[in-house]
Amino acid sequence: MKTIKNNFDKWQLLLKVLTNEIEENDPLFQEWLKKDKENEKLYHSLINDDQKPLFDKEKMYANISRSLSFPEKDVKPDKKFYHLSWLKYASVIIFLMISSVVFILIYNNNKENIKIADNNTDTIFDNKKVILTLANGKILDLTQNFNLEEGNNFLMSNDTLQGLSYKRTGNANKTEYHTLSIPVGGEYELKLEDGTKVYLNSGTKLTYPSQFNEDKRTVSLTGEAYFDVANNGQPFIVHTNDVDIKVLGTSFNVSAYKEDSFVNTTLINGKVQVKVNSNHSFFDMNPGYNLAFQKETGKVVNAKVDTELYTAWRKGEFFFKGQTLDQIFAKLSRWYDFTVEYQDPDIRYERFTGGCDKHNPIDVFLKQIELVTNIKHTKNGSRITVYR
Repeated sequence: MKTIKNNFDKWQLLLKVLTNEIEENDPLFQEWLKKDKENEKLYHSLINDDQKPLFDKEKMYANISRSLSFPEKDVKPDKKFYHLSWLKYASVIIFLMISSVVFILIYNNNKENIKIADNNTDTIFDNKKVILTLANGKILDLTQNFNLEEGNNFLMSNDTLQGLSYKRTGNANKTEYHTLSIPVGGEYELKLEDGTKVYLNSGTKLTYPSQFNEDKRTVSLTGEAYFDVANNGQPFIVHTNDVDIKVLGTSFNVSAYKEDSFVNTTLINGKVQVKVNSNHSFFDMNPGYNLAFQKETGKVVNAKVDTELYTAWRKGEFFFKGQTLDQIFAKLSRWYDFTVEYQDPDIRYERFTGGCDKHNPIDVFLKQIELVTNIKHTKNGSRITVYR
């Protein structure tokens, strides 16, 4: 989605060749093909044994799936998932099939050009109203830099570019719990007194002690956070309403928003153990796996995944793979703070794959959807209405 409009002419050339609207030896297409080895590689990956393009929609989907390392069953055409394109081809079947993958092609071949926001730049923290609530109920506005030494033997420092950090200055007389609240459209970085780094996503609350005791380290999460846990020999536990995640030293992502149907724990490295609070069952996880707990049914799925799907937000991106528009809008609304209305309920089930820069306005995303589908929208304040 972070693709300039001029690129669509080039994608149109590729689609026209694949559908025999123009010949392969078309001068403009040959210029595009030879301009970049990746263009040639992509084109040849979509044709079979260097022969004529495949027009069978099942075969073309299989070809594209292999090219993008995407599970074929997830992109196989379904009446709910087709995307009508702005290209008007004579063959309706080819038209529907090709336009369904435009979004995939645009993203995967421009991914290296996406600007990644660095967590140490002001793009992350600029104008984010992050609030810290202390144990005594005092509220601190984290839009200002400060160093605050409390009587309970810890130093608290805030840097609007680097985030909030704690440092032990002595043994605590008692355990004090602080709560860091991230608003919709905000995110922040926290360094706990043990050296653990926590990156908190939009609409998240984390409650934690100013100092950990000698037995274990426990924090409570509502929302989404990425943890890079310091290994000091003590167990580190992330408590949510539905699951507890126990680790020593590791990196993992937890998404536990109240309104979501699932709690997702994604392990990047190390090992974690997840406890399902409703039935006290335990699950061990390995790197590269995501454990999804379905709140309504209690079902647990521990599966190998592309971890970028769950952690791209940490790099300033949104990344979607075969997700419905309803799922995508649910995630985007936490950042852009909007509500969505579907004039045609079936629109919510259409699936997309792609990525976008979180720091672009929502209008950029909506425009890209309009460019590759027949889906339109109107905006009225914070309400977005989607229709055909």
